[in-house]
Amino acid sequence: MIRKIFVAVALVGAALAFSPVMADDSDAAEPAVDTAEKLLFPELLSVDGNATAIHPGIGEGKWTLVMLWATSCHICEIDKPLFSKFHEKHKEGDVTVFGISIDGHQNMSAVQNYLAKRDVSFPNSVGEFLTVGSSMVEIAEESLRGTPTYLLFNPDGEITGVHAGHLQPEKVESFIAAN
Repeated sequence: MIRKIFVAVALVGAALAFSPVMADDSDAAEPAVDTAEKLLFPELLSVDGNATAIHPGIGEGKWTLVMLWATSCHICEIDKPLFSKFHEKHKEGDVTVFGISIDGHQNMSAVQNYLAKRDVSFPNSVGEFLTVGSSMVEIAEESLRGTPTYLLFNPDGEITGVHAGHLQPEKVESFIAAN
């Protein structure tokens, strides 16, 4: 029974792709948060252990897809190669991909080992689960429901979509083309 419910939820989620982020029902064209004015995801460390910021890469004229993931996430394992190809296809053009592991700084070596064994072409950082989760609430006005979770920012740095669970790159391309 649980498996049937999960499959139904997964199918509905895939069909919806990104849910747009809205300020309220009266002004559906406005994004919930002007992310260009905020520091996004503080306290990130790049996978080499240095402090890093995602904020400077968002809102510089390209769409930015942020993948929140964990080393223990099976769906992340499936999606990472798909979005590595997506990143390679689009990075010189209209979209860039950035990954944030929520495994925490204390698990940096596990994240480094995970990435070393996989062909992941997009940049990744490591954040603390609670900090990343708090940032997600501030940025998207939604709680972090699990991994993977995708946040899509438009070229002006405004969040335009959130998706939890497996996502096909074609859905991202369709969303971008429609917006």
